[in-house]
Amino acid sequence: MNTLKSKLTLTMVILLTTLSFEVSHACISNEYNKAYSLFKHSDYRDSLLGFTDLYKGGCPTSPYFLGIHYAYGLGVKQNYEIAIKYFNDFLDKDNGKQPRSYRANTYLALAIIYKSKGQLQKAHEYLVESAKIDNTEAMFLLGRSYIDKTQPYYTQTNLKGAFFWLNKAALYGNVAAMKLINDNSLYDSKS
Repeated sequence: MNTLKSKLTLTMVILLTTLSFEVSHACISNEYNKAYSLFKHSDYRDSLLGFTDLYKGGCPTSPYFLGIHYAYGLGVKQNYEIAIKYFNDFLDKDNGKQPRSYRANTYLALAIIYKSKGQLQKAHEYLVESAKIDNTEAMFLLGRSYIDKTQPYYTQTNLKGAFFWLNKAALYGNVAAMKLINDNSLYDSKS
């Protein structure tokens, strides 16, 4: 009787472990590949449906794609509040196994959303997070924001910060960043 109980317990543990593995890696599936392919081929309406189903199934990447759909109005009416909900859900998950670019793009999208709402400090904070993860566009916007108050995302003048982020973006090949460094003589502010 004791061995039957042990076998039953072991079977339940294996079953639950397998189930939790499937839920945590729900995106490793044909459904995910199909939704992702639809997204990449600009079939946004169908990819939205696919990612919605994946979201309901616990796919940890799906809130990222749903946030992108709603933030940029891809296959759905643009809705920043819904986008914020999905992006926050994505950021709340343990997404260490997801591509860093997804997290960086999430922070950048949130920066854009909060800038449009006039919440520049919050937008700036998200821009910093995106730049830290090597999002070149975020580096450029952040560096540019530090030049003066006429710049988008401006919260403070910081020429050393401007040089740091613009130079980093320039190292990734951002020509506009190189031009801003030159036009604003930021080489002089690096020390």
